[in-house]
Amino acid sequence: MLPEVLVLFACASNHGCSEVSSQYFREHPEVQHQVGIDARRLSNFVGKTTVNVFAPVAFFLSGGTSNIKLHESFYLQLNKNQGMVMLKKEFK
Repeated sequence: MLPEVLVLFACASNHGCSEVSSQYFREHPEVQHQVGIDARRLSNFVGKTTVNVFAPVAFFLSGGTSNIKLHESFYLQLNKNQGMVMLKKEFK
């Protein structure tokens, strides 16, 4: 219960939200599993193009930072100040 309260407080106060929520996500495999299930359901419902292109653009237009997957390891990162193409390699 305390970790959830810390995540809520960090995000509500707008200080360290991404760091705290990322750490919480890494430490709770049940949350990772549920997010994976929800992502697959969403992708099946609205289609992969909507999830991979239109949703990040909508998030960017609402003021957030979004990543659009161009290829396996190449992403276009957009935020209100700049746009950049980045190479991202994930190891599991």
